[in-house]
Amino acid sequence: MATIDPPAAPPPPGVISNFDNPQDVLRTVNLVAQYLSIAVVTIFVALRIFIKIHRFSRLNVEDFSTTADFFHQALFVGFCSCMALLSYHGGGYHAWDVRKAGYPDFLKITYVITLVYVPMAFAVKVALLSIVIRIFSPDRRKVIAIYVILGVLLAYYIPCLFMKIFACRPVSGYWLGVENGGWCFNQQKVIMADSVISMVSDFVILVLPLPLTWNLHISTAKKLKVIGILGAGGVATAFSVWRLVIMVQEGSSPDYTVVFVRCVLTGNAEAGLGLICACLPVLSSYHSSRVSTRNKSNPTSSAVRSYELSSWQKISGNASGTTTKLLSQRKNNRDFPHLLPDQAELICTTTTEIGEGESSASLRSHEKEQH
Repeated sequence: MATIDPPAAPPPPGVISNFDNPQDVLRTVNLVAQYLSIAVVTIFVALRIFIKIHRFSRLNVEDFSTTADFFHQALFVGFCSCMALLSYHGGGYHAWDVRKAGYPDFLKITYVITLVYVPMAFAVKVALLSIVIRIFSPDRRKVIAIYVILGVLLAYYIPCLFMKIFACRPVSGYWLGVENGGWCFNQQKVIMADSVISMVSDFVILVLPLPLTWNLHISTAKKLKVIGILGAGGVATAFSVWRLVIMVQEGSSPDYTVVFVRCVLTGNAEAGLGLICACLPVLSSYHSSRVSTRNKSNPTSSAVRSYELSSWQKISGNASGTTTKLLSQRKNNRDFPHLLPDQAELICTTTTEIGEGESSASLRSHEKEQH
């Protein structure tokens, strides 16, 4: 159906703009993805906080990780809400099926999304790496190396945020255009840079637990489990790669109302998976504690558990200052009173799932390894 109003972008040859019945390319997909993301991530974060209250009796201002949970969740919900709002302003429809008069509203929302994405992406990576820091805090060299990684990320994300705030001069040029004067950064290149940094940092998160965990004196099966729990957030690497491919192939397309939604959905998945993976140590710990309750009468399980806990404590023999700090936290942890909550979560996860099938021969092999 021919229209009088101009479209946001000219249609391809042979195609007629249809404002009354536009083709739903990603609109419904985007709406469903955002509502599901908010629901699923909220459940995981709520479970993490509930378990912390129930098992560690701590939910206070001093608990940085709990405060961070609310901060990360707020950023993620804000991001998803803006993404859902896009669908009511042309997002997911072809640009030639969106009226040009309403296109600035779409661009205003995309501007807010790009601003929210920066602190959200950084916060999720901090959440994942801070778990590793707290778990391996007795080993000073490893902790310093992780802090260096965080420093590099911070050195990128701070100027990146300012670059996105002032993406155009004047700022209103982002949604009104700069035909009458002004300039804008090339948004395709900015998003590609984001994709590369996300891809590299997610890959580091994926492989970092491998060298950190392999020296622990626990079974290979449980080493792999710890590596899987700590490195799970790195699976977002696939979405970073996908976003980079989209921008390379379609970044210059005039069909921006579809390309932007397709591109940012990958960031949606990246952040959502990161938050869920940050909750895994706590959830796995809770499951392990249930298994431990059933195996309390098993002397083999208790002996191996005690051995592996003592092995973990010997990761760094010269970390006396850290050990003293750990001992001061005993009142906050019901299961392992000498460990910080995140450390207890990991150690509980790796040491309480021996199962009733492990024989005394297995225990003797542990003892032999210790000697």
